Amino acid sequence: MLGLSILRRFLRRTCSDETQISQSDSSAEPITDQPGIPDETQISQLESSAEPRTDQSEIDLLASTETHIFHFELTSRCNLRCVYCAQRQPEYIGRDMEVSDFDLLVQQLKDRHITILALNGHGETTALQGWDQRVISVADAGLRMSITSNFARLLNENELAAMARIGDITISVDTHRKDLLRDLRRNVDLGNILINMHAVAATASKLGLPSPAFSWSCVVSDLVALDLVDYIHFGLACGVRNFVLCNLTVLVEGAANARHVSTLSVAVLRRFSELLSEAEVISKNAGASLLIEAGLVDSVRQMLSNGTSVGHELIHWQVKGGTRYAASATSDKPTRDCLDPWFFAYLDSGRGLHPCCFHPPIGTLEIGGSLDVLLNGPTVRDLRNQLLTGQLSDLCQQCPGKPLASIDTLRMHLLEELAREQNATTT
Repeated sequence: MLGLSILRRFLRRTCSDETQISQSDSSAEPITDQPGIPDETQISQLESSAEPRTDQSEIDLLASTETHIFHFELTSRCNLRCVYCAQRQPEYIGRDMEVSDFDLLVQQLKDRHITILALNGHGETTALQGWDQRVISVADAGLRMSITSNFARLLNENELAAMARIGDITISVDTHRKDLLRDLRRNVDLGNILINMHAVAATASKLGLPSPAFSWSCVVSDLVALDLVDYIHFGLACGVRNFVLCNLTVLVEGAANARHVSTLSVAVLRRFSELLSEAEVISKNAGASLLIEAGLVDSVRQMLSNGTSVGHELIHWQVKGGTRYAASATSDKPTRDCLDPWFFAYLDSGRGLHPCCFHPPIGTLEIGGSLDVLLNGPTVRDLRNQLLTGQLSDLCQQCPGKPLASIDTLRMHLLEELAREQNATTT
């Protein structure tokens, strides 16, 4: 599942001009000389009005009026059993979402000025019967879509026509080595992935639609770390222009053959670090983007620093089903650079509404219920306040996806994003 920063950058297509290796949600975003980006005067005006509210004209920093990215998990079932996926756990139960109010949900998202609807969660959307019809209805509603899929089976004609209407398609491809990919993703066929990619592009052309932007998402483990450069070269040759390197959560069950890169020796990890830099150059020269989850960056830096120069300790958090790799908060960076609770939401197949990819639901969206009510309820407001004050819960302390930040940095990024919204509504 892609976070807010990744999808935002794909949408802006800045990846065609420069490679971004990012360990933050928004710190790599350019903040000047772009349409809709606030200048210093606008930010100062927002800061002056962002104190505790005294009247309705002031900004409530704990409120959310727009959703940029909304993940819609139509199903949590999957046709694969990847070695590090939660679906391999014995207690995992996949299910399909009750969507009798689907049209109402789409309208609510339009009312919240959604930027992109991501039609995936932890399951494989194409495993749901009739998924293609849902895509067509969303396209007819005028919403831009993204999807993450394993492309494990060949899509039929109707499915190709639906997939061609999705602007951003991320495919789970950890390696271009077909045998290793089959071992990691449990019998997925690299040939099927490539055939589907070309068939979707050809269908888009036939329908007179722009070709979707293809991305590859790689869960980085010790098994694929040293093959990164060849992986990038292969993906570029296949038309991939966005690469996402994800931080591995090691599961207790079923992942003994895939370990976190921090378990590598310092010498090997140093080589991996060099390959990351080489991959950056290759991607930049090809006009592609390369994004890295913060927990992965923190892991590499921690190991190579020998604990002396990073300034924070890498933590192996024991969570249900496995181990997460993250960095603990410090006095100068007591929070995380995360705007997801304001501008991102994820509706799981049981209709639990999540403020990010890792946090439990803040509530349940009942059939016909209001998104606005849940996204401005006491639970999520408290979460936003924790981030803005640096009083992180254990859940945010354990986050493997967002980097540490000072309170001022997070506040500045929030004000910038609110100013973008303000500009968009006045232009």
